[in-house]
Amino acid sequence: VGTAISGIDIGNATDLPTISFNGANFPTTGTFTGTLTGMTAATTGTIYYEVRRGLCTLYIVANITGTSNTTAMTMTGLPAAVQPVTEIYAPCIVADTGNATASMANVSGSTIYFTVPLVSGASVVSSSTNFTNSGTKGILTGWTMTYPLK
Repeated sequence: VGTAISGIDIGNATDLPTISFNGANFPTTGTFTGTLTGMTAATTGTIYYEVRRGLCTLYIVANITGTSNTTAMTMTGLPAAVQPVTEIYAPCIVADTGNATASMANVSGSTIYFTVPLVSGASVVSSSTNFTNSGTKGILTGWTMTYPLK
């Protein structure tokens, strides 16, 4: 004999949307088409997301790369479900000249602005204009990042 489910909570107007049964929280999942800028041609791919308890995780299962023609890279097209209330920064890995490179991503509204570090004298400077403007750039299979929505 099973246990009956009682108490369904679907949140309220001030919370992020969640669904819970008997206090168990279930994630919101989905996909969207992300477009990377800073390439010679349109560079798009499927971005998967999961939102659980106010944290959003983005990830991919196939490379999204192109030929670089600028020193910057952004991802546009983030849906409302994955946009933080205020601008946030989160670490991730990107490809620059085809090599995996540490990055800090600035998530602001429907856009992610990627930065890469550059050694300048005795300092390491992270800038959104430190990418190489040739070669392969983008995000590689297995790319993931997690950040708070509130």
